[in-house]
Amino acid sequence: MIGPIKVTTPALMSSLIFNSLTRHAKTLNVVRIVNFRKQDKRTDFDTKMNFVKTNNAEKKSSFFKFRQLLNFHRNVTQSRTPEAPKTSDVRALAREAALSGLNRALRAGKFDAETFKDQFDALASGNGSLRTMVTALQGISQFTQGQMKENADALLSTDILGVKFSQFGTCSGPALALLSSASKNEMEQIISMINAIYGIVPTHLIGTEV
Repeated sequence: MIGPIKVTTPALMSSLIFNSLTRHAKTLNVVRIVNFRKQDKRTDFDTKMNFVKTNNAEKKSSFFKFRQLLNFHRNVTQSRTPEAPKTSDVRALAREAALSGLNRALRAGKFDAETFKDQFDALASGNGSLRTMVTALQGISQFTQGQMKENADALLSTDILGVKFSQFGTCSGPALALLSSASKNEMEQIISMINAIYGIVPTHLIGTEV
């Protein structure tokens, strides 16, 4: 059987069409809003990502510049810092300086008992022969080994009427006290022993290899 037929008037048809178009328009607006929000979120995301990338790139650039600056500073520092001399080089230089001092001290020649007291102050200070000799022997003792060191130690320890020869390298102390009270005979003994030491140096030290 055929059901009842609904009669649609023009006014009703217009109303239905209007309602349908209205619903369709609302649907389109919702879709547009959703798409717009998605697009807005995407744009915001892209903007943030670009900012992060740019920021990271700037950080990397700054880091590399810092490393270059640090390496440059290290290179400059290393080029300006002289290399420390080796211990063996220092000892060799000190040994040569001591030997040179011995040669300078020997230029004074032999000492005289009659004038030694008056000359002692000059001989035992500054560049005086006795001061130079004692300093050089101490350098040999400190910076050499073997027979040369033993010979230098023996000469420095030589007993001169109760006073070691090493004390004659200064114009005060035991050596000065000895000379101030020494008799003529004692002065002759003192000078004889000092001249003997000066005679030993050329053969037992300057001509001795370490």
